[in-house]
This record gives sequence, structure tokens and C-alpha cells, in this order.
Amino acid sequence: MDMSSTKAISSDNMFLKKIEDLDRETDIFTEDMDDSCIKELDLQQEEHTAQTANAEVIFCCQHDLKVLDLEMKKVKENTISQQIELLCLQIQFKNLEQPSLSSSTVLSSSTTAESSAN
Repeated sequence: MDMSSTKAISSDNMFLKKIEDLDRETDIFTEDMDDSCIKELDLQQEEHTAQTANAEVIFCCQHDLKVLDLEMKKVKENTISQQIELLCLQIQFKNLEQPSLSSSTVLSSSTTAESSAN
């Protein structure tokens, strides 16, 4: 082997070594990038899961609030209906009381008149 062929082999070896080093660096970068991408995707997934859970809790609370609001409106409606019924009964009672009061007044005035006459 002459000097020129040794230099050529040596430079080929250096070239191959440089390619291998670059390949290793690329693999490391790709692994790092993959790890960071996977970590980012995991974080996004966790955030999405948390947001979904929060949305479900908010929806359930809003639903429960609406159900309670409807129940409260029904109770108010029933209360008003009972108040109306009570007022109607009170009016009927007063109407029934008044004729008996006027007839008892008439009776007592006639009884008083009769006793005066005697």
C-alpha cells in the first residue's frame, strides 16, 4: 500500500466515522424530540381530561340547579294556590256569617220590640 491509498482509506474512515457520529446525534435528537413530543401530548391529554371533568361537574351543577329551581317554582305555585283557596273559603265563611248576623239582629230587634210591647 502506498501513501496515497493510506490517506484515502484514512479519509474514508474519517468520513464514515463523521457520518456515524451525525447519525448518532440525529438519533439522540429524534429520541429527545420524541420524548418531549410525547410529554407534551401527555400534558395536553391530562389538561383535556381535567377540562372534560370540570365541564361535567359544571353541567351536573347547572342541571341540579335547574331541577331545584323547577321544584321551587312548583312549591311557590302550590303555595299561591293554597292561599287563593284559603281566601275563597274565608270569603265564603264571611258571606255565610253575614246573613246569620243580620237575621239574628232582626230576631233580637223583634224580640226586643215584643218584650217592650208586653
